[in-house]
Amino acid sequence: MITRMKVNAEEIKSNLDELAQAALCSALKVLFSETEKKLFVRAEHSTSSADKNKILDQIHHLKRTAEQFERGFIAQSSLPEKTPSNNWYRLYKNRALAIQIEDMISHARAKFGIELAQYESRIKWLNKNYPDLIPDNLYTLPALVTAYLIHTALFDSVTQENLVRILGHQFLNKLEPMYILMNDLLIQNGALPEIKSMRKGGGSSALDDLLEEMALSEASLSEELLQSRTMAKADVLVQLQGILAAGEQLLPKKSTWTAEAFYRALLKHLSTAEQPAELAPKETETVMLTGTIFSGMLNDRLINPLIKTQIAQLQAAILYTALFDDGFLSLAKHPARAVLNKLAIIGSDPAQNAETLKKIPPLIDAFLLNAAKESPPNFEPLLAAITTADQGEFRAPQSSDEVQPTQAQTLISRSQQRVGELVRQEGGSQTLHPVSRQFVEQILAPFLVHILMAHGRQCSEWTQGLNLLQELIEADNHPGSAKKILASISHVYELVDYPFFHADGVSVDLFGSAIAQIVEHLESIRSRVNEVALADEASAKSAPAHTAAVAAASPPAPAPVVSALAQKSPTDVAPSASPVQAITAHAPTPADSPKPAPKTETPTPPPPVESQPTVELCRFSLETMADPRTRAFMQRFVLNGDWLQIFTADGAALRRLKAHQINQELGTINFSNRNGEIALVLPLVQFFDDLALGRSHPVFDNAAFSKALAQLVEALDAEQP
Repeated sequence: MITRMKVNAEEIKSNLDELAQAALCSALKVLFSETEKKLFVRAEHSTSSADKNKILDQIHHLKRTAEQFERGFIAQSSLPEKTPSNNWYRLYKNRALAIQIEDMISHARAKFGIELAQYESRIKWLNKNYPDLIPDNLYTLPALVTAYLIHTALFDSVTQENLVRILGHQFLNKLEPMYILMNDLLIQNGALPEIKSMRKGGGSSALDDLLEEMALSEASLSEELLQSRTMAKADVLVQLQGILAAGEQLLPKKSTWTAEAFYRALLKHLSTAEQPAELAPKETETVMLTGTIFSGMLNDRLINPLIKTQIAQLQAAILYTALFDDGFLSLAKHPARAVLNKLAIIGSDPAQNAETLKKIPPLIDAFLLNAAKESPPNFEPLLAAITTADQGEFRAPQSSDEVQPTQAQTLISRSQQRVGELVRQEGGSQTLHPVSRQFVEQILAPFLVHILMAHGRQCSEWTQGLNLLQELIEADNHPGSAKKILASISHVYELVDYPFFHADGVSVDLFGSAIAQIVEHLESIRSRVNEVALADEASAKSAPAHTAAVAAASPPAPAPVVSALAQKSPTDVAPSASPVQAITAHAPTPADSPKPAPKTETPTPPPPVESQPTVELCRFSLETMADPRTRAFMQRFVLNGDWLQIFTADGAALRRLKAHQINQELGTINFSNRNGEIALVLPLVQFFDDLALGRSHPVFDNAAFSKALAQLVEALDAEQP
């Protein structure tokens, strides 16, 4: 006999409210965050400033109203209506969306399954026994949807419709853990409803039994029919052996190669006019996986077309091996898979010479001739021949006693060669400072090797590393403005934030020393650029004053003779007279001309100063950033989670990011994107200077921010000498 626990309904209600409030608040935060991200993406891609301002207003309204929506939704969910209406059209006047809401609830019920059913059963039992304490439909799906739809009226019509459309996959589908926890809580507190008997009590009719037997018979007949049409694996292997002997390809090499097309091509070869071929599920899966392997290689644009052609010729041999030997898919070191991997590595190597590529087709042709006579094809001689061809000379394979490099070691060696070749190509005839060269060899080159091996050349980290290499070369040979050098320093800090530099295999001492030296080197270049800019600016200012002083010290010059010529008509001078003869003809006579003044040496004016590009110097220093007033301002108005428009360079678009962290020791500030990932690192002095100049600012206007910034800048400027 089971003794039921004494149920404390008031305590159960309190615990359920606490659990549900935590789960619902978390789901709503994710919901509003995703909605805000989508609106930001729309604003970024909008070409009309009016549409962009309208979307930003929607985001602002969403942020202001989200908290009110959350409070009202939680309050109504904890005390729902006695019988929530399932007429969603009455709550939201859109018949199409009302049907979608019903589908969302049905999908959530199917996903939650037994957990939701048990929870609803226990809530009904508690409401039946404690109607004053436990409301009917407490935190059930209809009650939550009803409260959700009622409170979406707080938003504008566009935002309201968007929130209703994402109700299912962004909110309801994330509530399964809540029902699991509330079920456990109800069980621990003794809320155990009666369990229905599972015994068949005679309610089953003869008609139901007959229908069940017919369904079972139909299923067995379908299975037997499928087995009768399925082609045996041995017959498939015989057909593939014939394809190998004829030297045919199952699917010709195309620009787009898919596993489905490979499977259909095989069935076409196996079918006859009387009987279409079908494969068993296991063989079908093997063919599809093999086709996927070929698809990945033949669609790869980085592999040389000559090597792709040779890979395509191995279709029948590889498929025969995959069907004959289960180890092809389960063993990574299977000889057939090793051949494909080796060909892909050779074909994707940009530094591979043409001589090596020309050696591959004869090897494949010789292998296919022997494969038609073997069962299964032996890929080990082909692997050894391709390996020796790639090493530059044909020699006998090494004995098993000799240590051969592993595939990982070969891949690392190839990646290092590629990165070294890229570094040489980027540098060209230009030279690197020893500090920059040390940074490239110890930090940047290993990083590029890691990225090449782990992610490939299409990722953003690869581009980031190459851009930093180019910036270092330009800084050592043709340094630009101080602002550009500051950007290079920030790119160094961005690079070293990558997790690769914080792994166990990286030497901490070597890593820290190389970073400190390159930053110090770039700072020295920046200082020299600033000094040159200041000297050019000073010389530009002194040039007009010097010219004026020289002009004042010189004696008055006689009236120019050419001016008299200019005042006369063109007929006063003979047309055939040269410019020199014309000037002589109209020169004053010796009697009329005054006595020549004593000849004095006129000082030569300085050459005109070429206009130099203006270099913007930061008004503030790191000591200013350590000031308590500056730190308080940054903590209140910058690190508060609001979106900022970040200035990075002249002519570049502003970046919309959030301030993530300030590193006072390094003097940098990190910014994160919508996913919380670090997307930008800037020197703290540069960012504060951009704030003071109004180039960086919050996305939404903030009067308190503007006033506090103006007061702080005024106070700091007054204290500077």
